[in-house]
Amino acid sequence: MFNKVVQIISNRSGYKKEEIDISCRLADLGISSINIIEILMTIEYFSGIVVEYSSDFLTVGDLVKAIEEKGKSDNQR
Repeated sequence: MFNKVVQIISNRSGYKKEEIDISCRLADLGISSINIIEILMTIEYFSGIVVEYSSDFLTVGDLVKAIEEKGKSDNQR
């Protein structure tokens, strides 16, 4: 999931994929709360994983973790 999120962030921010790692702050990449919602909608479209927006999403890692945890919980149902 990390690679998919990085690809989406790269497309939205203009940063190269190689410049984005798990510890990058979303704000430092120019990713606003609206962009985070768009990223979550893109993930939902391609993977079916629905994650609600949270102001706790501060880093790429926070976003990836939330998506992966939601995906795991959805698969256990």
